[in-house]
Amino acid sequence: MVLSRNDKIIAGLAVVILIVAAIAIILYQPAETKIIESQIEKTYPVTWTMHPGEKTITDGLYAGKKSPYTGTFSIDDVPDGSVLTSVKIQVKWQDDHTYGLIFKKGFDKLTVEIGLVGGGSLTHTGTGSGNETLPFTICDMPSIDSVEANDSYIAEEIIMDMFSGKNSASFDVTASVKTGEKIRRPLKYLGDQGNGFNLKVYYEYYTPMIEEPNGEMPPEEPPVEETSYLGMMVATGNFGRI
Repeated sequence: MVLSRNDKIIAGLAVVILIVAAIAIILYQPAETKIIESQIEKTYPVTWTMHPGEKTITDGLYAGKKSPYTGTFSIDDVPDGSVLTSVKIQVKWQDDHTYGLIFKKGFDKLTVEIGLVGGGSLTHTGTGSGNETLPFTICDMPSIDSVEANDSYIAEEIIMDMFSGKNSASFDVTASVKTGEKIRRPLKYLGDQGNGFNLKVYYEYYTPMIEEPNGEMPPEEPPVEETSYLGMMVATGNFGRI
């Protein structure tokens, strides 16, 4: 069969188109969906570390027999985002006026009531001296062990918001004294105006640490199938007439 000149040209062009189409199919890669990493939520582990703290309160703690003591103190030096879990307040005092050479007499009776603002109260009562620790529960130990966020900075902000205001506590203190010197001993009675006391505070708090996800990769979305024009021509066998 002898092909005419036009048929040879058409056949040659068809071969060229087939070669180009084959190359296009081999080199074709589906369009990748662009994933903006900052818009993908990840799971950030959260670990909590316990820290101890303490403070001593001595200034002005004096209960007079005619002027009971009233005052407040706060634990406010715990870092933001931390959780204050427990506070123990030690009440310690010693009678400063007694009499008697062998057997001491005239012991004062001191009553100290400490109340957690927004919570309950505990009371120490002692005669002659005292050394008692009053325990308070402020917050439960944090149980959050992970947080979903776009990045570690946002994860930290989420933790800060979740536990905002849980890093401090305030206490009201009232103290009254009943002196042991009887009124029939006027000099001793007048010499004992009341008694001082000390408070020492022990507390525990937890600080969070945000960790980077270990080997976590963003979820892959299925590729968007794209068929090139030449690929469609090869698949359908439709090249048209030139």
